Amino acid sequence: MVKGPTEQRVLLRNVSWETYERLISEREERPVPRFFYDRGVLEIVSPSKGHESISCVVALLVEELAVELDVDVEGAGSTTFKREDLARGFEPDECFYFQDIEHVRGKKDIDLDAGDPPPDLVFEVDVTNPSLDKLPIFAQVGVAEIWRYSGGRMEMFGLRGEELRYEEIAESIRPASPDERRTRALRQGGPEDEAPGLGTQGTRMGAEPGDSASARRRLAHPEDLPVSAMVSCTPPQPSLVARLSWG
Repeated sequence: MVKGPTEQRVLLRNVSWETYERLISEREERPVPRFFYDRGVLEIVSPSKGHESISCVVALLVEELAVELDVDVEGAGSTTFKREDLARGFEPDECFYFQDIEHVRGKKDIDLDAGDPPPDLVFEVDVTNPSLDKLPIFAQVGVAEIWRYSGGRMEMFGLRGEELRYEEIAESIRPASPDERRTRALRQGGPEDEAPGLGTQGTRMGAEPGDSASARRRLAHPEDLPVSAMVSCTPPQPSLVARLSWG
């Protein structure tokens, strides 16, 4: 067992898939503990208040950036994602969809085994040293980008190639804005919806003059936000996060 400031992590081995699913079912709709499963290894996490506060602030800043960049985003909070054929599952601190939004909007649960897409972006807070390396889980499921707050700094990782591994990136990759999609469509003579979204062919956050520099600075250092922002921030639940769309 690993203990941080009111945060606990328990690592169990030789746990069957059936036991993992039973634990999820018995927890019902409670937000904690969270479960991470990788081929028989189960990590059970009870996050601290500081952990949740950082996670929540980053979620708010992602929504602010979506407004600034005029992109559509769907938050899915700490939704359970699992693939029985891969024997892997996870419940992130926060996660977001930028593509395939219509496939998940309005759903109470996301079923990867039934063909639902994984989130495009996962955010994780490491207040204590994690017992389980989660990057291979995210990679196998197909999460395009990971943001990780660890040791007082923000790290960003992009999924690369057929090897299904992450490389650290200097800037986040985001979907093109509506204006960019229209411009690209006119240049290429194709429909707007063919523009690349989140992934290695997208455009980089921070490349346009109209982006919010202050929001990006706060995103890089969420712990520097005022205490009042932390206290008033309530972690969003997947069922309460609506479509964000601005013109």
